[in-house]
Formats: sequence, C-alpha cells, structure tokens
Amino acid sequence: METLDIETVPPPLFVFGLVCLALVAAGIAVDIVLALSSAARRPDRGRRLRVLVQRPWSWRHAVALFLMLVALQGFLGSLLVALRRFSPLARARGDALLIVIQAAVIHAAALALVVLLTRGRGVSWHRAFGIEWRALPRAARRAVVAYLAAFPALAFLSLAYVGFLQHLGIPLDPQGSVQLFRDPANPVWARATLAVLAVAVAPVTEELLFRGILLPVLARRLGAGVAIGTVSLLFALLHFHVPSFVPLYLIATAFSIAYLVHGNLTVSILMHALFNGLSLLAMLLLRNITDLPG
Repeated sequence: METLDIETVPPPLFVFGLVCLALVAAGIAVDIVLALSSAARRPDRGRRLRVLVQRPWSWRHAVALFLMLVALQGFLGSLLVALRRFSPLARARGDALLIVIQAAVIHAAALALVVLLTRGRGVSWHRAFGIEWRALPRAARRAVVAYLAAFPALAFLSLAYVGFLQHLGIPLDPQGSVQLFRDPANPVWARATLAVLAVAVAPVTEELLFRGILLPVLARRLGAGVAIGTVSLLFALLHFHVPSFVPLYLIATAFSIAYLVHGNLTVSILMHALFNGLSLLAMLLLRNITDLPG
C-alpha cells in the first residue's frame, strides 16, 4: 500500500487540509459546549416550534411562489437555449453570459416576489421571518457557532458519500456554475458576478423561500422533524447535481435547525453565506489540483 509523502503534497492542498482539521476540531468543541449547555438549561422545544408554525405563511403562498419561479426558470431555460443557437453574441461569449443572466434573473425575481408578498400583506419582516436588523451582530455570532457545530458531521459524511460515489464509478464533475467560476479562461466579470450571487444573493433568496416560507408551512402539517427533512431533500434535489446531494442535504438541515432554534432567519442566511463563501475559497485554492500525489 502506497504512503503519502507530506513533502509531495501541493501547498494549497496542505493548507486546505489544515483548515479543515481546524474547523473539525473547533466544531467538536462547540458541539460539546452546546450539548452541556442544552442539558443544563433544558430548552423549551415546544415554544420554538410554536414560534415557527405561527409564521404568516400558507400553502397558497408557498405553492404560488414556487410555481411562478418554476415557470420563470422554464421560460429562461428555453430563451437561453434559443439565444445560444441563434444569437451571434451568445455564441461568441459562450455559456458564461447565459449562466450569469439566468442566475441573476431567477434570484432577483425570487427576492422581488417575496418582498411584494410581504409588503402587500402588511406583514413586518420580524413577524414574517423573525428578522431583527438591530440584532445582526448577535445573529452573525450565532451563525458562526451553528456552522462550526455542523461542520464535523458535514465533513465526515460528505467524505463518505464521495467515496461511495467513486466506488460506484459515478463521475464527480462540478456543477456548471462552479466550472465557470473555477475556469480562469472565463471572463473575470462573469466569475465575480457568480461569486457575488453565491455569497450575497443566493443565501437571502433561498433562505427566504425554503426556510422562511416552506419550512413553517410544512411544520404546521407534518411536525418539525419531517418538515426539516422534506425541505432539506427538496433543497438538495433542486440543485440537480448528484455529487452535491448529500452535502447540500446536510447543510440545509443545519440551516433549518438554526432557524428553528433561534427563530431568526438572519442566522440561517449568514450561515448559508458562510458556507458558500468558504466553498468558493476552497475552489480557488484547489482549482489547479486534479490528482493527489502518490
């Protein structure tokens, strides 16, 4: 059996491994502290669930929003296929322009629909999503703690899943947007726009839709556990990427638990932004590494 010589490990891979080990160690420490604190305080889980299910959202709102976004996604997909085929500009710029346009329009539309629905019903952001702008620093601290608490399980189970896919011979190709971001041949503006969308826009829109609206609706009918599992499953499936399925399901579960525990969607949004941001940094760090030495 071959051994891995540490001197032959590329420096970016070595740094990445050290960072992951540090996050796992910090996460285990956080998990221990949270477990001891929970045992001492005995949190009122029933109150947390009552707060969640009292959010002012119904099946009608959830279904209408998701149907409109699915219709928009289908329209944009068809339009971009036509542009790719018939437009000289689209053919010249390749897929970068089309992917960026599609992502930007979908997220902008989702955010606009949620804002219009919330304001149109005269509902405050606090009542709708538990958001407290003045408590943003506290929400940021809670997001970091929650992310660290989730990281050990996320790392170990994701590694096991990747090993399972490799055993089955399933290719581990990245998503199209990730390929665009990692490829230095693509325009800088396109890669920068995707980074902004991933870190600053997608966490807001996706948390508003999945955790902010859909989770309370399902929890009211199915209970917290089934609702969290269902929302996480939908979140992972709708990314349409097999290699990312388990990591996305796990982190989505962590987002939902954070919202249930803290009652403030800002915590989940900041967790989501942290997850996406660290993932982008990892991609940049490892983009030139294709095979492990040895």
